Amino acid sequence: MLNVKGNQPNLAEAIQTWFDAADAGTLERPFWQHSQTDKNHGRIETRRCVATNDVA
Repeated sequence: MLNVKGNQPNLAEAIQTWFDAADAGTLERPFWQHSQTDKNHGRIETRRCVATNDVA
């Protein structure tokens, strides 16, 4: 897990750019993702995990 605080704006922007590219399907680096959808207590919940071991 990687936590990024607001006082690290360049790192936060780079991570957001990475996730945007992963969502758009334009990421050239390897990554894995898994999602799980459950219906519980009258609502639908979707959990999504996106991971990579390429921290460059």
